[in-house]
Amino acid sequence: MSIKHVLSKERINEITSSFASYGTQETLNIYGIQEETLKRYLRKYRSLYGKEAYENIILAGKMRNKYSKKEIERLVSDKSTGLSEINIETVRLKGNNSIKFAVLSDLHLGSIFTSDTFVREAIEYINNLDLDFVALTGDITEGMSNREGHVYELSHIGYAAQKEYAISLLSQIKHKIFAISGNHDLWYYKQMGARVVKDICDAIPNATFLGEDFATLRIPNGPDIGLWHGGSDGGGSYARSYRMQKIIESIDVECRPQILLTGHDHKYVSIYTGGVYGLGCGSMQSQSNWMKGKRLEANTGFITATANFEGDKIIQFNHTFMMPSFLGK
Repeated sequence: MSIKHVLSKERINEITSSFASYGTQETLNIYGIQEETLKRYLRKYRSLYGKEAYENIILAGKMRNKYSKKEIERLVSDKSTGLSEINIETVRLKGNNSIKFAVLSDLHLGSIFTSDTFVREAIEYINNLDLDFVALTGDITEGMSNREGHVYELSHIGYAAQKEYAISLLSQIKHKIFAISGNHDLWYYKQMGARVVKDICDAIPNATFLGEDFATLRIPNGPDIGLWHGGSDGGGSYARSYRMQKIIESIDVECRPQILLTGHDHKYVSIYTGGVYGLGCGSMQSQSNWMKGKRLEANTGFITATANFEGDKIIQFNHTFMMPSFLGK
């Protein structure tokens, strides 16, 4: 074996080790190389050590690209039983045996089909109510898709503009805010690794990010409230209750919340099935061009609700779907 070959192997090990330890950008900076050069070293590593060793290096590098060293240490030392633990929040109520809340679903902030005036008036209205919390059931931002012509439907273009616009509006809510992401929000994650709803919540002191698509609010000695967005589970159907029924049926009986709040399909629905009070929470966005083309109606409005309970049993559940016309728009 020549000296040149030995040094080359050492160099391959050195650079791939750096990639696994520090990620892509830091390795490029340390060694002053281009990304294509790094990829070439990784391919050489695979030819020397095989597929399994290569995949371990790639996995380590991807983890380092996404998380800091401290975040990785926290992940590996976490003693929770699974990711579902992250998506459960315990809610402390102002009173006993009664929950009062509002739901703003599918705001699509950054879309020309979302009225800034309606959002502001809705926030002003709920701020005058005595609520335990406000739930945001996904699609807080419009996002940016690759659909032709979508950019012309944006009032605020790009991650930074939509994030800052959402913060400026939602920071006016005086109640506790609990939020999940929707499929439009996740476009930013797919395109650039940005969790826009988490970033919005991190900037608002009274807001808590619960996770992607589904989360549970747990009331001590009371009912559970599920927040659901979805996207892959389909949208509108001829029978409005169909999607809600399928979602409830997909949840194991022992894990079902007593109240389920859903977004995504922009429909107002109220049903009781499978031991669950299901509310399709409509949409703060009016009918978009895409929905019009698909012949899908948008129920524009938001929910206010009160639930009285004994233990985890709901004994009375009242809600109102507030449409723009109610606020004079």
